[in-house]
Amino acid sequence: HRHAPDSRAWLCIGNLHYSTNEEAVSKHLTSSQVNNIIEFEELQPTVTLKAVKVVIPMQELIKVNTAEAWPEGVVVRRYRLFRSQGTGARLAA
Repeated sequence: HRHAPDSRAWLCIGNLHYSTNEEAVSKHLTSSQVNNIIEFEELQPTVTLKAVKVVIPMQELIKVNTAEAWPEGVVVRRYRLFRSQGTGARLAA
């Protein structure tokens, strides 16, 4: 059977300072005119760096999908969903 296209963009935002919180990420997205954050989740942090998973409407992806939209050093990529694995997605260390 056919699935409707997912109208949400799943992003992994990495290389964040370990003290970065949801409010800081939300404010940054709002400053980029992304006003609808569907989901926010902190991923397993390292000692000094943090990564978060953010889900936003697909039509807003273009606003944050450029290097200029983020401070230097921040890594933004599409979050890969591995639906066949019941344990969730793993990111390379």
